[in-house]
Amino acid sequence: MNTLARLSVAVGVALLLVGCGQQQEAGEYVEEAGAIAEIPTTTTSEAALAHFEQGQALFDVGRGVPALDHFRLAIEEDPTFVRGYIGIANSVFSPEEARTAIAQAAANLEGVSDGERTLVEIVQAGQDNNTDRQLELAKGLVQQYPNSPRAYVVLAGVQGARQEVADARASMKQAVELDPDMVGAHAGLFFSTMFQEPYDFDAAGQHASHVAELDPENPMGYSFQGDVRRGLKDYEGARDFYTTALEKDPALGLAALKRGIVNTFLGNYDEARADYELSADVDKGTNKITNANFSAFVHVYEGDPKAAIVELEKIDAEYSDLDIPADQMRTVRQFTMANAATIALYNELIPEAKVAVKNLTALIRENAEATGDVEFTRRQEAAIRIWESRLAARSGDFETAATKAEENKALLEGDANPRKLEPYHNVHGLVALGQGDAEGAIAHYEQGNVQNPFIKYHLGLAHEAAGNADKAREIFQEVADYQFVSAGTALVRPAAMAKLQ
Repeated sequence: MNTLARLSVAVGVALLLVGCGQQQEAGEYVEEAGAIAEIPTTTTSEAALAHFEQGQALFDVGRGVPALDHFRLAIEEDPTFVRGYIGIANSVFSPEEARTAIAQAAANLEGVSDGERTLVEIVQAGQDNNTDRQLELAKGLVQQYPNSPRAYVVLAGVQGARQEVADARASMKQAVELDPDMVGAHAGLFFSTMFQEPYDFDAAGQHASHVAELDPENPMGYSFQGDVRRGLKDYEGARDFYTTALEKDPALGLAALKRGIVNTFLGNYDEARADYELSADVDKGTNKITNANFSAFVHVYEGDPKAAIVELEKIDAEYSDLDIPADQMRTVRQFTMANAATIALYNELIPEAKVAVKNLTALIRENAEATGDVEFTRRQEAAIRIWESRLAARSGDFETAATKAEENKALLEGDANPRKLEPYHNVHGLVALGQGDAEGAIAHYEQGNVQNPFIKYHLGLAHEAAGNADKAREIFQEVADYQFVSAGTALVRPAAMAKLQ
């Protein structure tokens, strides 16, 4: 998992991967008073366990692609290794392979521990968009293994994905109390305090430092410290930390990418492009393509959105011959086309937006069809309705936009996920804003994902239109202060800064 590309996820998904413990056979759990007692791990292969533990360590700090390599090697050593399959399901950039992996995990449950069975159920519930069930299972896991730091990490991941931020941080702190030297728990607290509101850069800095102290050869500890400096707008300090991370691991494309973001913010656009090119060159797999996308965002900062779309289309074409499995390629192409569509829609470049949304829709449907999962296909159709609604709204066809939004709502009606209607409210907010209904826009955007700076900026526009100047300015300041980059933030961060002048 690329920390920037998929942290969108970020905390919840990144922490959901289950943890490693000592190699042992399945058996009755016995709590040792005052001692760490981890969830049992069932494998008889030392090699499989070693690869799993390496994968877990990488995944804990946000390095999903190399983690995936180790999880796959674990399965090669032990084809019945449930935790190896769970690792694949959580780190692979393919809904098709993720479903296959968790099905393999479920098929090999005979003789494993109760905790491992629960971990499989948690991932299955996530794939079913049933976060209520995930939360129930994760709380049960903690009750069953009260001395397991990993159990609390799993619970925190579910809570974070639900944006129950205070609860997630409390669970992660419990993991740290049980094991102060657990790098994954400190990394989890870093991700939460750094990337989820309310931000706490002081706490993020402390946990980033702990990661670097506990594992000084791990480049991610220095990358994390660079993130903290960037959050504090110390761009030179951030650049130094990212350079240190690259010195520790010259193949860490993520550090080069983040250094590119710093150079983008500093207006050093040529240097930024060089860093993005380096990040794509040294990284591998799907990260090559996600990293390359950031170079296109420089055009947005330069005020040339059409050039950004052209570059994204070029990236999509030029990387098509990479030796990446077709299912993963479809997913990373979705990322590229979604970025092109977002840039085109925001700038009301309707012909370009129609092409991007058409291509994106085709890729979404191909991925859904490949899984053979009716429920997953339904949710993907719901996502398509949101893109169609956004296109209609930006085209001035508010009736169609509203209709498509209602179709999205109907398709998700049975899902047990309290956040399922955030995109629905986001597009209804856009419709209301386009129709001059500022109060209606505020009401909808406040029910959307306002942790997303792109959505938050539009909430600010709604308050501005409603005459709430102070509230609008407060929101614009928050967006302007956001120190991380996606296609959406590349669009609205400069706009918010302009609003404040």
